[in-house]
Amino acid sequence: MIQHFKTSILKKLAFFLLPVSMGFGQMVLDPTFDGDGKVTTPIVAGLNSVYDIAIQSDGKIVAVGYALAGVNYDVAVARYQTNGSLDSTFNSVGFDILDLGSNDDIAYSVAIQADGKIVVAGSAGNGSNTDFLLLRFNTNGTLDNSFDTDGIVTTTFDISYETAYDVAIQSDGKIVAAGSAFIDTVYNFAVARYKTDGSLDPVFGSGGKATTLLTNSDEARTMAIQTDGKIVLAGTTLQPDFSIAFGVARFRANGTLDTTFGGTGKVVTNVTTYSEYAQAMAIQSDGKIVVAGKGTPVGPEMFAVVRYNTNGTLDNGWNGTGMVTTAFGTTWDEARAVIIQPDGKVIAGGLATVGGQRFAMARYNTDGTLDPAFGTGGKLTTSFGSSASIWAMQQQADLKIVTAGYTGSAANYDFGLIRYTDGLGAISEVNILNHSLMVYPNPVNQYITIQYDLSEVHEITIELLGLDGRIITTFLANQKQDPGTHQQSILLPENLASGSYFIVISSPKGAACAKLVKE
Repeated sequence: MIQHFKTSILKKLAFFLLPVSMGFGQMVLDPTFDGDGKVTTPIVAGLNSVYDIAIQSDGKIVAVGYALAGVNYDVAVARYQTNGSLDSTFNSVGFDILDLGSNDDIAYSVAIQADGKIVVAGSAGNGSNTDFLLLRFNTNGTLDNSFDTDGIVTTTFDISYETAYDVAIQSDGKIVAAGSAFIDTVYNFAVARYKTDGSLDPVFGSGGKATTLLTNSDEARTMAIQTDGKIVLAGTTLQPDFSIAFGVARFRANGTLDTTFGGTGKVVTNVTTYSEYAQAMAIQSDGKIVVAGKGTPVGPEMFAVVRYNTNGTLDNGWNGTGMVTTAFGTTWDEARAVIIQPDGKVIAGGLATVGGQRFAMARYNTDGTLDPAFGTGGKLTTSFGSSASIWAMQQQADLKIVTAGYTGSAANYDFGLIRYTDGLGAISEVNILNHSLMVYPNPVNQYITIQYDLSEVHEITIELLGLDGRIITTFLANQKQDPGTHQQSILLPENLASGSYFIVISSPKGAACAKLVKE
């Protein structure tokens, strides 16, 4: 009975009025993630950002990106417990910083092998330019010496700038990295495949590597492996008129271009009139390819999401044209991550410039229309410092959404993660209040006042919960209250330890809460 009640309360926690633009019954900040749904990690005192995340089979979250304390960027890797705290079993402190030389080293992507080892891809400075970089970590955060003897692999395509922006693990354990390589004065889509020991796979492309030029100069920023083993790259391509378009290429499992895709293996899509940057990709269960980024018409930059059929043609079942753009504000909005939910809906995440730069997400129905049940008219933004952006997004097995990127100001950015609880219709409770629940003073020493407005007659219960959902004490039980404004003065338990808690107001019709900090 106690466990059932705890579960019921925790379900209702998903619908608290927390400080995020939302519609009732949908995504809200997850209070079981560091108390308020948000985690900030200053890897170094300076500039830090997450570029990608992966979720382990045990639910732990691995985040990779960069840390800039001085002149050069260094690879930064952190692992978090499911509650948002740093995992001290990873490199003893929960994170690692790798300076591989005298130039910039940046991690852009991460993937988890079936044995739990962590593969990180990015770029490494070689003195004059950059190479593809692969790192493999053991589960305890040490570099894996069985991976090219020291856990570090660099790959050159030519003699100039090369960057791996994405990495994936094939079903046979081989590792695929994709990005860009500067060849013959222009950038090309570039992809390399590695055997499990870190050596290049000679049966792929030419000596383990393959490149292709779509138009004039191209960068692949994202990659996905289809169930048939074909490899899809997406990014940007420079057009003859100097505008920038979405570019997508598909390779066969042997590294040759797949000519059943767009006739040549390559597809170029102009979404708007000026420039489009493809940043993220996901493949639906039916094989259709969803690519997200930004589009720039004559006016503000906007989310741009394009869906392709398996043969590379635009899917007219997606917004009638295969393309959709979404504006949050009037200046700069950009999608940098995308996921497909179990019900087929698409969530694109990135930044929106509305009262500063915020974490932003838009959810689309399977036909490309905005989902009105999500956030406000299909869009949701979350304030996270004065400037913030999502760079990565993953859905957990329990359907919670983990987003990650940066938070801070122009002079000081930190790793920033937010986790949301996501409602797909499985939970029907709604908030019972007309307005937000107010608790003051907060932080508090001993006495608090609770103020709330009821929309109709309710039998109210007021309780104090720990962050884990444990009921600490009940202040009011099943008291009938009329519509209107109510105030309750409450004396906290005398032996209550300092820390964070929740004040929960519930009734048979729903629940609401506020976070409370005990001094």
